[in-house]
Amino acid sequence: MSEQSNEFLSVWNDTCTTDPRHVKAFSRGGGFSGTAINHTYQIRKATELWGPMGHLWSVKIIEQGLMPGTPIIVEELEQAWEVNSEGERVLVRETTKKQMVAQESIHFVRIHLSYPVFATNGNGDRVHTGTGTVEHFGQTTFVGKNKNGYFTDEEAPKKSLTDAIGKALSMLGFSADIYLGLYDDNKYVNDRKAEAVKAGTAKPEIKAKMTAEQVDDLKRKLSECKTKESLRGQFTLLSNDEKAVTEEFCKALAAGLE
Repeated sequence: MSEQSNEFLSVWNDTCTTDPRHVKAFSRGGGFSGTAINHTYQIRKATELWGPMGHLWSVKIIEQGLMPGTPIIVEELEQAWEVNSEGERVLVRETTKKQMVAQESIHFVRIHLSYPVFATNGNGDRVHTGTGTVEHFGQTTFVGKNKNGYFTDEEAPKKSLTDAIGKALSMLGFSADIYLGLYDDNKYVNDRKAEAVKAGTAKPEIKAKMTAEQVDDLKRKLSECKTKESLRGQFTLLSNDEKAVTEEFCKALAAGLE
């Protein structure tokens, strides 16, 4: 039995290829770098395969909590001064003292992802025969320190759940080309980009949802700007959809402003 015809690989083969429009390179401390996948894209692929979440497939949180991370250390400079024979203060000793002031906190979640299992019957029809389950973890730094200083991420639980769903789906083959290292091959990535461009010529994935009345109202508000600077400021506040439908209008409007 070939790999492509192996029924056990049906989900894997349907989901292993990743659209490069939904990935981006990343790097973090320690020199680690890789390719990050947009997990909403993965959930969409699961929806295309099994229908809306909560019907044939679902996610259940089994456990979540906080675990300690790396100690957060601060350095404090200590100096000792003395007065010399001429009555001047002189530095006689300088030391750096390290002290742990806090500890990173990592939010984690463990989930069960349930998905439908299908098989081909004697008539060649695919029938729903049962439910499979994958267990996986997701985690996010909740309290920590980065280049901007100390932080608390109130969205850590949401990010951990999203991370866990993506990792669970990867066990079934979703975006396997990334985990197999194929995205390290420039030719492979370029081939996927060419496929994405070809597939995208039919219709965009997301269409702007603005009525003619909304567009007219938006243009009217932009027309109230008296200078190019104020117009530029208003334009930067617009959503991508709003920018798309008003860009040419704003260029023409700016030509008549100071």
